[in-house]
Amino acid sequence: MSEPTKEPAGPSKTEVWITRTTAILAVLAALSSGRWGASNLWAILEQGKVNDAWSYYQAKSIKQHMARDSAELAEALHGDAALIASFRTEAKRLDADKTKSQQDAETFERSRNRRVEQSFWFEISFACIQLGVVICTIATATRSKGMWAAAIFLGLVGLGIFTCGMLVKEATVENALTKSMTKAMDGSVK
Repeated sequence: MSEPTKEPAGPSKTEVWITRTTAILAVLAALSSGRWGASNLWAILEQGKVNDAWSYYQAKSIKQHMARDSAELAEALHGDAALIASFRTEAKRLDADKTKSQQDAETFERSRNRRVEQSFWFEISFACIQLGVVICTIATATRSKGMWAAAIFLGLVGLGIFTCGMLVKEATVENALTKSMTKAMDGSVK
């Protein structure tokens, strides 16, 4: 008679859960990475709007000065009163346009700053979750429950940081991070 062959034992419940945790953390890392990239892209697009709005502001400012100076010149040369009035009316209209353009530019700057701050949160979130994935992979190989617990902890920290990024309403104007990043993005626009 032949001896019955033993089938190899399957993975334990702990090993199965460690493997599942790795997969869950990898999905969370992908989501965080995607939001990080999207926030960076959005900040770049908003910066383009900022540049356009300030350029429009500058154009209106130049035209306003030209209209005002033309009115003063026409007045000094004892020009037609209707011509002088039209120059002054144009200068006032351009001033209103300039004010609206300034408000638009500042709105775009706030939006850009919000995206920059969100990007920071998503970047840190991604790093924490990715570290959790690495540690969870090590926990799978070593069957270490302590490493698994550490990976879960890092994943939860990363998820909390991700949530903070989602909750950013408006970047703080005096935030050191947004100041340094927006300074680099602004260049000499204003």
